[in-house]
Amino acid sequence: MALVEPSLNIAIAAVLNRMSQSWDVTAELTGMIQENKNLQIDILVQSPNRSPLVIENEYLPASTVENDAKSRLGKTLSTDGSIVTEAVVIRSPTSLSDCKSVAEAEILIQSIEFEYALLRVTYNPKPDGTEQFDINRIPHSPSHFLRGPITSFANFLANASLSAYALQRSIDVLDTGVQDSIGILKGITDTSETLKKQLAELLMQAFTDKDIVQGLGIASTMVINATLFQQKLASRIPDVLSLAQMKGRGLLNQAGLIAQWKKILSINYYPIYSIASEVLLAIDDPYIAARFIEKLFSTTQNLIDLGVADTHDLCGVVFQRFMTERKFLASFYTRPESATLLAHLAVPELEWSNRSVYERFKFADYACGTGTLVHSVYQRIAQLHEFAGGAPVASHAHMMEENITAADIIPSAAHLTATLLSSVYPEETYSYSRVVVPQYGAVDDAQSVSLGSLELLDNEGIFRVLYPKSADMTGIGPKGLESMTYELVVEEQSQDLIIMNPPFTRAMSDWYESAIGTWRPFNVLGNSKQTQERMHKREKQLTRRLKCYNGYQSMPSAFCGVADLMLKNGGIFAFVLPTTSLQGVSWRKFRDMLATEYINVIVVGIAGKNAKECAWSADTSLAEVLIIARKRTEEERGYIEDLRSTLVNLRRRPANTMIAAEIAQEIKRQVTEGILRTMEDGPWGGTPLVVGGESVGEMLTIPASEEPCQTLGIRDVALAQTAFRLSHGEIWFPQSKGPIRHNLSILTIREFATIGFAANNIANNENKAFQRTEISAVPDYPMVWVNRTELQRSLLLEPDQEGRIIPGKEEEAFKIWERRSNALIAAEVAFSSQSLICGYSKRPVIGGRAWPNIQLASELHEKAFVLWGNTSLGALSYWYYSSRQQVRRGIVTVTSLGQIPWLNPNDLSTDTLQQSSNLFDEFSNRRFLPLAHLSEDRVRKELDHRFLIDTLKLSDQILDSLDLVRQKWTAEPSIAN
Repeated sequence: MALVEPSLNIAIAAVLNRMSQSWDVTAELTGMIQENKNLQIDILVQSPNRSPLVIENEYLPASTVENDAKSRLGKTLSTDGSIVTEAVVIRSPTSLSDCKSVAEAEILIQSIEFEYALLRVTYNPKPDGTEQFDINRIPHSPSHFLRGPITSFANFLANASLSAYALQRSIDVLDTGVQDSIGILKGITDTSETLKKQLAELLMQAFTDKDIVQGLGIASTMVINATLFQQKLASRIPDVLSLAQMKGRGLLNQAGLIAQWKKILSINYYPIYSIASEVLLAIDDPYIAARFIEKLFSTTQNLIDLGVADTHDLCGVVFQRFMTERKFLASFYTRPESATLLAHLAVPELEWSNRSVYERFKFADYACGTGTLVHSVYQRIAQLHEFAGGAPVASHAHMMEENITAADIIPSAAHLTATLLSSVYPEETYSYSRVVVPQYGAVDDAQSVSLGSLELLDNEGIFRVLYPKSADMTGIGPKGLESMTYELVVEEQSQDLIIMNPPFTRAMSDWYESAIGTWRPFNVLGNSKQTQERMHKREKQLTRRLKCYNGYQSMPSAFCGVADLMLKNGGIFAFVLPTTSLQGVSWRKFRDMLATEYINVIVVGIAGKNAKECAWSADTSLAEVLIIARKRTEEERGYIEDLRSTLVNLRRRPANTMIAAEIAQEIKRQVTEGILRTMEDGPWGGTPLVVGGESVGEMLTIPASEEPCQTLGIRDVALAQTAFRLSHGEIWFPQSKGPIRHNLSILTIREFATIGFAANNIANNENKAFQRTEISAVPDYPMVWVNRTELQRSLLLEPDQEGRIIPGKEEEAFKIWERRSNALIAAEVAFSSQSLICGYSKRPVIGGRAWPNIQLASELHEKAFVLWGNTSLGALSYWYYSSRQQVRRGIVTVTSLGQIPWLNPNDLSTDTLQQSSNLFDEFSNRRFLPLAHLSEDRVRKELDHRFLIDTLKLSDQILDSLDLVRQKWTAEPSIAN
């Protein structure tokens, strides 16, 4: 007899119940829906402080299951009056119907895959104050479903039980609470400097008139965060009162709240309550304090009513808005979906059922910000341990005290990190934690300095911890903290996983007139110019031992070096880095380290429509990548042959943490199976990455030694493969069976040409040889310095400035002049507006900031060089090998442009060079369309035919395929308007 669906529902509920202690799963429920007692619920998942999750299940083809699930949305559960805002659809394989019993089904469930989707209620506030409710589906298309084993489904349920409706509402409520609290506190700061001074010292945050709103926002957010966490503790620890209980007993006042927080501090939770208590103590106006606490109460209660007070990094979202320091530190908030994807890719496959394996796993984030990344790792490994039969709650104290290290130089960031980590199991106490604020700036004697987490590069590996510190504890007066240490020792090669989104700031002196004499990474937290100079010297001292450090990309490359030193052999490196880390010349040491010291490299980029869509962080306009790699063991060192890295180009950033987890699972599956397209293949494109029936990106592998990594951020990988083949002298276009072989001589530009000097050497910094002036009628040292889009549509470029030799710089000036030429190449191309990759000046020039010059044997050679650069193939090569950190813009330096594969004019015959010159003269004044319109540019198409076919004698068979390449290229997000 076939297993009927009700019996299957019971089996699924039983399996899910055994997987987690944090939920209660029941099946075949009747009379549970107030509006219709006859409406049955197949499976119900209930968790404390989470939305109820209704699951409707049918055997395939499951034609009515989705309508069944929709009919449950918006209904009220009779048990507790909660509203159903999430419903999950399951389509079970028919093989389960062959089971003879529920017990047999429970066994089979462990080894098969289910199809599933989520329906959730969302709301959109209208300008008139009303709300519009919609049903959102994940995946979006009704015909698509996610697919995975029961463990993936359980992970999906854990994420799905967070109500999107409540989350959206709670962000609005929290934002309003913070804004109102700022207004209340300004009642003091507008008339008194005392509170501003106290908060500035406590938070290490500027409290000038310009920054007062941001500073008070941070202070308010931290105190609201403390009251939210108090609510979590009150529901689990008998001696801790909630705000509502305090109000009922007449204790909800400044003294009463501080007394309650002292009680919590006696348990510990020091990073959360020490600063929050100091903020509250600093309010010396009783009337303002009473209003402030009343606002805390109303905000906390509103969040509790929404049911998400202890389930999400809400304060971190608001906190980021007020972080004025990020403009210098460039330390961006990592989006939750980005953190989930990175954590799920980074956490290795271990025997997670084994408690000792779980309790030995150490991980860290040495620039933790609001803690999103380190929290995502903790959630993931705890979930894996629990799903495998473990009890992670029993190990919480051990993990907090021994295994999880998080550091940030901003005290309020560490406060939020500690809150997130503690909230994983808030009822479990711990004696101390490794969430710290290392010193950043002058230390006690004011003669030496500390560089925060970079002090780990010192041989002693010691954090000189600014927080917690004894003075703070004396001010608060909790008991049980006397034994806390104020130096945190981290041994080298002690970590199993290091996950970070490091600050991107370069260690350069600031060029802003108001900040002359300062160093950008150190010009924070009130550091004096003298202290900053000492910090800069300290950085040079500490980073000498790093394999990957470079002075230009100082901060991010230094943190990569810290991770390398702290990781065990076999440990996992998981970073959010700028795309230039895999493309820029200044990052070459880092790429060498990856190639020689790491294996199993996975890189995930985004082929988005604009810069923000290509970023994994919030509030940044720089394209970023996720890099996951395993540090080699001793046995694995010494070889790089045949090793490959996996590249993933997503079409867009995951919409939420559920989809991020599914994408990570599919990436891992594809890598494990090992059937991926390669860069060396023909232009067949990458291996599709399909999640929930939707193609979310492409994957392919490249040699681990291949660098720079130019394929990142390209949606149509066939273009990358075409450019790769072209760099090897082969013309092989999509839809062609194989390469059309020609004696086409392709070399990198540096192999056949002399490249002019960088703008800084010419006339752009203190070491310059020339002073720039307006162009004269007969200039001595002409330049093409700027992009003038409308005046630069044709191949001939006019010099726009000239140089005057600076006294004492004659020798340097003549070295520059010796490299003069007529040919120029763009240093930066905005594909949406600029028409040219190369240009030609009738008068020899010394290049310029926007147009470096290229010197070849003769004007004939230089004209051929310029013609190639403005063909469709030349434009493709330039785009592919340029840095695309900013969308729709390709950037090269005088160093990196030497790496671009190009037609070698030196191998052209005299007749071909003369034909090229004649063709150049014919096209010299014809206007080209912007490169984004290359596929419809008749002038460029004619140039392609005349130069590639008629002059270089390529087969005219390539023309149709070349037109396809043009269409593909202009459809790329990094090109298309």
